[in-house]
Amino acid sequence: MAKRIIGLDIGGSSIKVLHLENSEVKKTHEVPYSEEALLALKDSDWLDGDVLVSGVSGADAQVRSLEVPFSSSKKIQAILGGLLDAQLPLEIDDLVLSWFLQTDKKDREQRILAAFAKKASVRSYLETLEKIGANPKILTLKAAGLYELLRYTLKEPQLAALVDIGQSSTSICIGDDKKLLVARSVFKSDLPSILREVRQTFLALDQPIKQLFLVGGGALAPNIEADFGRVLGIPVRVLHPFSLSPSMALVASYALMGQTPNEKHNRFNLRKDEFAFRSEIQFVTGHTRTLSIWALILLGLIVVNYGARRYFLGARIDVLKQDEQALCHKVTGAAACLSTMKKALAKDRKDKIPDMSALDIYLEVSKALPTNVQVKLTDLDIGNNGVRLSGDTADFESVDLLVAALAKTHCFKNVDKGRARQGQSGVSFQISMDFDCGGDQS
Repeated sequence: MAKRIIGLDIGGSSIKVLHLENSEVKKTHEVPYSEEALLALKDSDWLDGDVLVSGVSGADAQVRSLEVPFSSSKKIQAILGGLLDAQLPLEIDDLVLSWFLQTDKKDREQRILAAFAKKASVRSYLETLEKIGANPKILTLKAAGLYELLRYTLKEPQLAALVDIGQSSTSICIGDDKKLLVARSVFKSDLPSILREVRQTFLALDQPIKQLFLVGGGALAPNIEADFGRVLGIPVRVLHPFSLSPSMALVASYALMGQTPNEKHNRFNLRKDEFAFRSEIQFVTGHTRTLSIWALILLGLIVVNYGARRYFLGARIDVLKQDEQALCHKVTGAAACLSTMKKALAKDRKDKIPDMSALDIYLEVSKALPTNVQVKLTDLDIGNNGVRLSGDTADFESVDLLVAALAKTHCFKNVDKGRARQGQSGVSFQISMDFDCGGDQS
């Protein structure tokens, strides 16, 4: 299935959009810039596509050509900050850097072309795009973005230039069919200043320019081909990409770039580090994976905690029973002593001796308390008329869980939830109940 590629250019005077499929323009959109026109894109289908490409202006990003001592990408990345730090009056930590190797790895001297942009400017532009539902996979520089159109236009190997004349600035892009050499923007739009800047840029190269293409709104000026040709002395042609207006050249180049979004050579992409591109699927998948991992960790902790509590509570009850038997044997000399003690005490008494000791009741309460409820007992009152519990727990729902758990124990009857009130650290509660196990406990 053919991918729909979108080029988006938000300029100071206009907004341009171009849809490209299989190198064929499907539709274009150009309106004067305004906040209303920009926000109108959100509710339209102009930004519906598979890959979106946009760029920042020369006011927000620049390009430098640098000599490097080696061709290894890892080594260059390690020293790039230091190389630029010596040339820029800006803090490297405040910049987004993108670069590519201009020379072949076998060349004796190595050079890179490096672009840098202020993080604040990149963040602001991406936030603007987010408001209209745009998520560019590639965010380049306008001057460098023109290279894709230049390479597409060249029909034979030669060094050529493409100059985009805008309302307030001009972008100059120079390269051949294999590599980008120069990408710069100047904030001049009058013809004499533009001619002077282009001529100086050409003279700084050690190779002659064979062909010049003019694009942008300024390329529609009368006699502009003749004016440039007379000053520069080379063939000049106003370019109509895909038979469109020269003003659509930049978005056409963006769209061409989107056809090979993963290519890195001859290309700058500021979607790096904190600004790295993430599709909706990647975003959802990443969050789902993170939540799944945390859910598994939480489930494991719950299982371990429950097992540990059950183990230590069972071990504690066993110890208490052993202590009880040892104490009874020491007092009476009998192994099963509680029933014997009850009968002996009841001989001369009219009152009925309880079938269960306070320790038995304590043990029954301990076993009945649910392990998944945090509870702190502050008072356990055991008398002939029943049992009363007082304590603290997390919330009112936990009190209900305690009452339900106690009511399930066959020895406790008429379990009644007394007063419960919210405190600073939780809920204080009282529970009262009768006990009757229906027989002697030994």
